[in-house]
Amino acid sequence: MKFSAIIFLFIFTASCTKESAEVVLILNEIIAQHYNDKLVSRNLLPARHYNNWSKGRIKTQMRNGESIKIPPPPTTDTAIYSQGYFDKLVAEKIISSFEKEALLKSLQQTNDDMLLPANKAKGVLDLKEILELQRPSENGLVNHNYYELSTPIFNAKKDLVIFLVNFRQGNASRGILVVFRLTDLGWQKVNSKTKWIV
Repeated sequence: MKFSAIIFLFIFTASCTKESAEVVLILNEIIAQHYNDKLVSRNLLPARHYNNWSKGRIKTQMRNGESIKIPPPPTTDTAIYSQGYFDKLVAEKIISSFEKEALLKSLQQTNDDMLLPANKAKGVLDLKEILELQRPSENGLVNHNYYELSTPIFNAKKDLVIFLVNFRQGNASRGILVVFRLTDLGWQKVNSKTKWIV
């Protein structure tokens, strides 16, 4: 019994390691091709499915004497995907309905604690390192220019990926959901949607 449990644990761990290595490779390719103009935080933002995330967080408010249920707004440090976003991608023929189901399944299995390995040659650093590199200038202002990526979600064949790019510039922030598809020319952006500008 113990032996079989050890074998299962080994296989499970190996498959997780393989999965993470493949994800890291894909993200590094996309970063090198599209996001190499600024530093990139290796601390990936958590991904959530909004329909599930909002359950249990619904608040009831009184408006004009009526009880109204209000869902919470998504936090700016989390990539939150809604059912409507995937439906829109299908309607615009950017993804197929089969790819939508695969993406939703991938989203439910996302590991929120994933880190990209530190690779200073490609500008992938810990957020702490990024902030230390960009110290205050003579006027006391710090212009933090860097990208944060969310944990990516994939279709079954790993040739379609969706994630959030959070571009931070000083105190300003812009979150953009992006869709990349693997082609003969590498990873090409096929869709993007601004989620917020702060």
